[in-house]
Amino acid sequence: MKLTVEIDDSLWQSLKIYTGARTRREAVERALREYVRLRLKDELINSRGKIHVDDTWKKLRELDKLELNRLDRLWSKSRRKPKV
Repeated sequence: MKLTVEIDDSLWQSLKIYTGARTRREAVERALREYVRLRLKDELINSRGKIHVDDTWKKLRELDKLELNRLDRLWSKSRRKPKV
């Protein structure tokens, strides 16, 4: 998307220094990405205590172990030599 804007010279110089960008486009994109990242982080911090997350990691680990054991048994059966 093309966009034409007027930016204060001192702000522009600061942006170039802090982003370390080589081009104007790169500087603006880095600044916009950082702004969005910070806003998302703030939203996440502000949602603390409002979202309930079940602590199911132990159950998931057990299910993973059961599945791996099942796959291991299937794999070992398929590799057995046929009886002669």
